[in-house]
Amino acid sequence: MDFGDFDALSFDCYGTLIDWETGIAGVLAPWAHNNGLDLTDEALLTAYSTHEAQAEADHPADRYPLILARSLRELGRELGVPVTDEDANRLGASVPDWPAFPDSPGALQALAQRPGFVKSRDSLMDAAYDDQVYVDDRTIDSHIKRLRKKFKVVDDDFEMIETLYGVGYRFKEA
Repeated sequence: MDFGDFDALSFDCYGTLIDWETGIAGVLAPWAHNNGLDLTDEALLTAYSTHEAQAEADHPADRYPLILARSLRELGRELGVPVTDEDANRLGASVPDWPAFPDSPGALQALAQRPGFVKSRDSLMDAAYDDQVYVDDRTIDSHIKRLRKKFKVVDDDFEMIETLYGVGYRFKEA
C-alpha cells in the first residue's frame, strides 16, 4: 500500500493518542455527584466500562456517541439513579472534547514535519513535553509501538515510522 495515494488516513486513536478515560470521567463525575453518588473516577469508569463493552457487542453498527449514551443509561440502571436524555446526550457529544495524551500532538508533529529526517528520543520528548515533566526515554518507544500497531490494523505492511537503533526515529519519505 502506498500511503502517498491517500489524502487522509483515519484510525482508532482512543487509548493510543486520546485519553478516553479522562474524557468519559469528565462527564460521569459531575453526573454522579449531581445524583448523590460518592464514587471515584476509577470506580465510575470500572462500572461504566462493562456497559460500554456490552453495548458495543449488542449494537456493533451503532455510532460511538449512541454507544456512550446507551452505556450511561445502563450504568444509571445499575446504580439506581436517573439518566436524563440530556445526561446521555452530553456523554455522547463529549468525544471531540476528550484530551489527547500530552505527548501525542508534539511527538507526531515533530516526526511528520520532516519526512526522512531522524529525530532522537530526546528531541521527540522535548517536542512532546515541557520542562516541568520528567519522562523516561522508553515512553517515546512505547508511543511509537502503539502508533505502529494502530497503522498496521489498516495496512499490515506499514513501515513508515523507522527505528534507527541508538539514534532515534524517522517518518520515511513516501
